[in-house]
Amino acid sequence: MKKLRSQLLEAQEENSQLHEELERAEQQVDEGKKRYTKLRKQFEVQQKKEAEESAALENMMHMVEKNLEQTTKRALKAENTIQQLRQELAAAQAPKLQQTQDGHEQQLLAIRDKAAQASSQLLKAAGNADKSIRDLLSGVDTLKLVAELLASIDRFAETNPPPS
Repeated sequence: MKKLRSQLLEAQEENSQLHEELERAEQQVDEGKKRYTKLRKQFEVQQKKEAEESAALENMMHMVEKNLEQTTKRALKAENTIQQLRQELAAAQAPKLQQTQDGHEQQLLAIRDKAAQASSQLLKAAGNADKSIRDLLSGVDTLKLVAELLASIDRFAETNPPPS
């Protein structure tokens, strides 16, 4: 019996140790479960946060793409407007340029006509002046001849006295 008691005591002691070990193991399992639950929640929060960030980034990308598309459309529209305005300006300047060229040609023709008239008048005046100078020289020659004749009359009068 002693042996049985001793075995019983040993078994009780072993049972007590196993019980303590079981409690520690259960406590570790509970701590593991708590840790797992906590990590799981952190993981879910992180996943949710990443999903929100991904959605926000995707939304931003769509907005950037939309803005880029709108900016491109505005730039193309501005380029088309510039091209159209250049064409309109060229079209508006063409008649003015033609008018200016026509005006220059008309002015040149008017100047040529006036120059031709002035040239004709100058030639006519030169011809008249030439005739007048010839007439004047002829008159001078005549005056010289008359002067010589008058001077000669004195000589005639001295050589031939008047009959009395």
